[in-house]
Amino acid sequence: MQHTANDFLRALRGEPCSRVPYQEPCVSALHVEAVLGRPLGRDSTRLAPADDVEFTLATGQSALYHNALWKAGRLYRAASDGERQCIGGIVRTREDFARLEPFDIEGAVRRVRALADAASQADLALVVSFPSPFRLAMYAMGYEAFLTCLRDEPQFVLDLIAWFHEPARQYLERLLECPVEAFLLAGTICTGSGPVMSPAMLRRFWLEDTRRFLEPVTQRRLPVILHLDGDFSSIVDLIAELPIAAIHPFERTGALDIYDFKSRFGDRIAVWGNIDLSSVLTRGTPDQVREDVRRHIERLAPGGRYVLGSSHEITPDVPVANFRALVKAAQDFGAKTACASPQEPHGLVIRPHLSVQPEPTAALDRREASRARVLAALEHRRPDRVPRTDFFWPDYAQRVRARHNMASDARIEEYFGMDVGLYAADEAPFPSEARVLRQSEPETIARDGWGRTIRTTPGSFFSEVIAVPVARPADLDRLRFEPACMDSRYERSLSNFPYVPERFPYFVKTGGPYIRSTFLRGAEALLTDLAADWGFARALADRIAEHLIAVTLESLRRTGHKDIGVFIADDMASLSGPMFSPACFEEVYAPAYQRMIHAFRQAGVPRVLLHCDGNAEPLLDVLVGLGISAHHPCEPRAGMDVERIMKRFGRRLTIMGGMCNCVVLPQGPISKIVEETRRLIALGREGGLIIASHSIGSDIPLEHYEAYIRTLDEEA
Repeated sequence: MQHTANDFLRALRGEPCSRVPYQEPCVSALHVEAVLGRPLGRDSTRLAPADDVEFTLATGQSALYHNALWKAGRLYRAASDGERQCIGGIVRTREDFARLEPFDIEGAVRRVRALADAASQADLALVVSFPSPFRLAMYAMGYEAFLTCLRDEPQFVLDLIAWFHEPARQYLERLLECPVEAFLLAGTICTGSGPVMSPAMLRRFWLEDTRRFLEPVTQRRLPVILHLDGDFSSIVDLIAELPIAAIHPFERTGALDIYDFKSRFGDRIAVWGNIDLSSVLTRGTPDQVREDVRRHIERLAPGGRYVLGSSHEITPDVPVANFRALVKAAQDFGAKTACASPQEPHGLVIRPHLSVQPEPTAALDRREASRARVLAALEHRRPDRVPRTDFFWPDYAQRVRARHNMASDARIEEYFGMDVGLYAADEAPFPSEARVLRQSEPETIARDGWGRTIRTTPGSFFSEVIAVPVARPADLDRLRFEPACMDSRYERSLSNFPYVPERFPYFVKTGGPYIRSTFLRGAEALLTDLAADWGFARALADRIAEHLIAVTLESLRRTGHKDIGVFIADDMASLSGPMFSPACFEEVYAPAYQRMIHAFRQAGVPRVLLHCDGNAEPLLDVLVGLGISAHHPCEPRAGMDVERIMKRFGRRLTIMGGMCNCVVLPQGPISKIVEETRRLIALGREGGLIIASHSIGSDIPLEHYEAYIRTLDEEA
């Protein structure tokens, strides 16, 4: 039986595999004995290492698995088949904490080391599991008592979880001293109908404690596999905040869809399992099992990050013939399907409607390298170098070209080694109505696509708004936005943007509900509404959000580019703080953000970045809770300290920014620029940061900017 040990680990890391790996963390003794051809007289989970290796190789699997189960506080009774069944827990009061028995860590370490020795001799990986403090607390109380206490006395539950945390983490660190190559964490948070508690409660009781518990694993750069029974489809965004490499086993229950999950998160989270235990494996025929395996491999293997397996484990009610069919199908179909990482150049698809010519190898390699490091930073993984980006004002680009004798159309973004850019369609609600109304010396009066009447003068960058389409609240009802599908919105080819797709990965950009409300209503009038009429301000935001969603989804459809994310530009803060209170934001703008983020995620967008000038920090808790996963530009002059914010939000938020374009880059001296650049590099080495400024304008000396880039080149 053919196997390749590293294919399992490669699939978890998103690397190319020689075949689709097949893996089961638990197989009943009945099936183990059938494969080995001899009685073992014991549970397959406690096989002798030699027997475990023999069975694993015989079934074409790539890893040994050990569940280091701490049964503190559990109550058992004997079942009719002679096995013990857990019927609850002993903990009802804080005094019961002292009755919880310690874990046999020395015995567990001996077992893991024996398995590790056997695995290394057979070229197999070793996966270890240990329960989280949340799971330990649940079993120590019993499932029903635990959930009841969550409702009636939540602090008691928090105290019990806290009691388990320190010893559990110490035990985990001891296990990880062994040569372990991956870690599986079981999360008992869902049933077949959905989560056992609200997302807010999960965040409070499970998410943050689990994140801290996993720190010894992530510090060792081991892949984390999250085992989640039940239907977790409604909380996938919350789960994705954890530093996980894979999810297992994708039971076929409720609204959970492994294919939808892979389309949304397959660029960073592997999927493992889903061969149906409830019907196909237990009640189907061997031919039906083979067909289910074939369909799964055909749909899930392309792009990598897929491990074949059952939708939970191989239980005694699975016919041996069906198990043999599963193993044989894994071998037959797994070797025929390419299992390449989406980050590999040969996996790139150029879509014809972008009118992009075939790319030179150097440009392709450069783009793929940038894409890989940008995704690593966004996912809080260590990139090959800290990624960078900047947005240059046109006059600055011309100065650079003149300084270096570059062609007039040369892309300075490539010259400076930028890694990611933006694409934006024309999202104005009335693009066909834009026209010049009157032109005379020294001004031009025009109507723009937002229905505003504006005055501009020669040589000026900004314009004066002299009339808006929603001068009165009643005007909102008469507005009829032009459709999102108008070709004219997208006629400006991607090749006309500084960050062209054949050379750079990019975010698809859209405006935000606040800043676009000021376009229709006027900034002063809108702030008056936010002081006196939240209802109208929310109606305006909702109307705009509906339109922005439609244009952004059409942009995603036409470009086919959604793996980096969507960039919402919404300047809703000044240097001293937001333009309104957090309470106002939650009432007026949070519903619009929630709809936008949900729509983008449903379309397969993995993350949403917010651009907001000024000091937006008072709003970040709410925004991150809504699903914002990155922030730009994190302006130092507004008090937005990158290091503080990165520590505060951890993996929940990536920063794209941090370099000061108002003091450090314009004023220098170069020694200060180098010092600040080195500080940012140090913060971004382990991911979570794309170094950038707000924008680069004519007040920044070329020698200052080039000293900044030179430091990035040499030290990032």
